[in-house]
Amino acid sequence: MRKKGIVVKMIPVFVNKWKMVDVNIDKRKDKKRARLSRRFCFIIVLLISISGNLLYWAAYYPGGFNLDAYGQWMQINGDLPYNNWHPFFITGIYWLLTRIVNSLAFCIFFQVLLFSVSFSVLIYKVEKWCLNKWWIILIAFAVAFNPAVELNNVCLIKDVYFTIEMMWSWIILIDVYNSNGEVLDGKGKYSIVLISIVMILTRHNAYFYVFPMLIMLGVVWKTKWKSVLLITATVIISVAIIEGPIYLLIHVEPHDNPKGEVIGIPMAVMANALTTDLDNTPEEVKEFLLDIADYEFWEENYITGEWDSVKWDIDSSRIFHDKSLVDIFIMAIKTAGKCPRAAFESVLWNTRVVWQIVGKSEWSTEVYIEDNIYGIKDGGLEDLKLFFKTIISFSETLIGSTLIWNLGGYILIIVLSMLYYLRNNSKILVFDIPLLSYVFLTMLLLCGPSYRYFYMLPIITWPNLILHIKAEKR
Repeated sequence: MRKKGIVVKMIPVFVNKWKMVDVNIDKRKDKKRARLSRRFCFIIVLLISISGNLLYWAAYYPGGFNLDAYGQWMQINGDLPYNNWHPFFITGIYWLLTRIVNSLAFCIFFQVLLFSVSFSVLIYKVEKWCLNKWWIILIAFAVAFNPAVELNNVCLIKDVYFTIEMMWSWIILIDVYNSNGEVLDGKGKYSIVLISIVMILTRHNAYFYVFPMLIMLGVVWKTKWKSVLLITATVIISVAIIEGPIYLLIHVEPHDNPKGEVIGIPMAVMANALTTDLDNTPEEVKEFLLDIADYEFWEENYITGEWDSVKWDIDSSRIFHDKSLVDIFIMAIKTAGKCPRAAFESVLWNTRVVWQIVGKSEWSTEVYIEDNIYGIKDGGLEDLKLFFKTIISFSETLIGSTLIWNLGGYILIIVLSMLYYLRNNSKILVFDIPLLSYVFLTMLLLCGPSYRYFYMLPIITWPNLILHIKAEKR
């Protein structure tokens, strides 16, 4: 009887063990199904992204080829010396690609393919935080057929590579976030070093993104400050070596007018005062501007808030002939004091590409091919181009501009989601602060409505929103 009692008592134990085995098997099956589902979702997003990019590319084949791209093309073909005016790192990528196939079309094809893969990997990273995969597919379509994105993607410009690199920086940051900073002490720190160096070599103003990112890593994960400090030092030293001795060794000429990159708003303020409030414009400013060009030139060519409208038609070296960079900033401040309305109007109009939420835009990206000596001509499919022109025409209406081109709406989503979810999870700031720092600091250097500097916003805003919504529950 005693043995029978023991057997009877052991029956529930065995049953529970079998139940545990079944539960573990079910969990493994669920994880496997989840992995298969995520991989399937990755493939769908990749196909959607590639389709959108290739259709736009076919419409504007072989791709946009502006004056900047023309200069870089001349460098890689040996018709101009290498220079770092437009970052040589990107010129070097074009050089490598043209060693495979010396074709603009091939360079654009590689560019859009790399963009599609990078975007799909980013979505794959955030997809596990999103409960409804239909939202993921909707985001993929919203990016893949957005003219504000695709009209940039099919142009040979460094901004495409910078946007791709920013997506990869977020992919890396997601790993850091998920590991609660542990990645910073492991091999993951090399990824941060690499992406930081590459971004700085791609855009001169990438410091506005990279250093806030590194600072936020140290602020959010305070116990990892030594690793962050080591990463930062490695990035600074590496960039200095590359842009110094290495570029010198391969005969890359340095940027010969870095001061000219930061005077867009000050010069526009003074030009706006001269053309709209001449009587109150300080005499020093009048003499300075009229020494560069006569009054009729300013009156006929200057567009409010756009230094770009005149800077290409003057001898820019004369700007710094008798005046230093500090002198120009001081004159702009004096002008703002004497002509506040003209100064405010100029700054407002110059920065509108960043902050405007509602209203018709005037900064649609134009895809064109500069007259060139290499026989590169437009060969796009006209019927497809007409189809996309209907989309572009809608995007330039009041409603279309508000939904597609106006960056202020995207920035508002980022700021509001940051503020709303900040109370529950401050670590999410590691994504927000670097992006907002780049946008607003770059805005202060604008010479006109250069949308391409910020076209990552329609791409990155939606993954960012998913991160914020799901981070609250973690």
